[in-house]
Amino acid sequence: MSSVGLTLALAGTVLLYFSGLNAGGEEASTLLWTHLHSLGSELNPELVKIAFVFLLIGYGTKIGLVPMHTWLPDAHGKAPTPISALLSAVLLNVALFALIRVKMISDLSVGTEFTGTLLYILGFLSVGIAALSLLRQNNYKRLFAYSSIENMGLIVIGLALATPLGVFAALFQVINHSIAKSFSFFAAGNVLLKYQSTKIPNISNLMKVMPMTGLALMLAAVAMTGFPPFSIFLSKFSLLWGLSDAPGWMLWLLLGLLVIVFVGFLYNLMRLVFNHKPVSDTTDDNGHVHTPEGVRISAWNSAAMILNGTLMLGLGLMLPLGLTVYLAKLTELVLNY
Repeated sequence: MSSVGLTLALAGTVLLYFSGLNAGGEEASTLLWTHLHSLGSELNPELVKIAFVFLLIGYGTKIGLVPMHTWLPDAHGKAPTPISALLSAVLLNVALFALIRVKMISDLSVGTEFTGTLLYILGFLSVGIAALSLLRQNNYKRLFAYSSIENMGLIVIGLALATPLGVFAALFQVINHSIAKSFSFFAAGNVLLKYQSTKIPNISNLMKVMPMTGLALMLAAVAMTGFPPFSIFLSKFSLLWGLSDAPGWMLWLLLGLLVIVFVGFLYNLMRLVFNHKPVSDTTDDNGHVHTPEGVRISAWNSAAMILNGTLMLGLGLMLPLGLTVYLAKLTELVLNY
């Protein structure tokens, strides 16, 4: 799926390049994003619209936007813990970075209404499908994967707003999601090492067997659903505030979906952390009886989890002035100010 997506993104890139040539660009320099951006207002609007659709579908596949999202839960469900952290915290953002660049060029040619409408559709679809999927998960790694889809949906909704507050919230959410999701997956990785299973019903007495990891998962549930004092609260609240300038139904729809996300995420993590099934009934993913007490987890396995948790809490308690200024400058750049 990712290969097909990138093929479509390549087709969109060729169309942008062709539009740049028609606008008077030179063959070599038109391959540069900076040159295409400088030609933005001179590009053929109809050609740019077609290119943006190709690029949105292509990069949207890598980002995990609905309906191109189906590979993401499968990949997370099977990937080793460090790879899951990289997928959510790095890979999705790389494709998102490319999409933002494309949007900046397209907005100069066709305006923000066209690109914003498409981003709104995929954003709300992503949050909605992820919210409903969170209600019926028995695999805790897939649970975090659907949370990534929800967060990517929130980010593109912020970009679709095309207002300083909306874009600022989206860019801040990128940072917060990367930190919080790495924290979540490293905690989940400790559970997998201990219990040899990714299925929630197979995990028993987690708070007794692994109190630090159990507490980390509860903090992850509170943080990912946007509660203070964690940094995601600030970016989600800013996004909702930004939606106050959009049609009223958008704000209420997003609030309703976030309530469903809260219920699904917290319910399933409560099942994971507070399942008191007898340890003798614990099985691994192959159905074999597994005794978690006999497995030791190295302190190094928790180091990354503790580091990300500290950052997540620290940014929620005190947002550095330098980061705020940096995000404000990026916001101006994205809005072509």
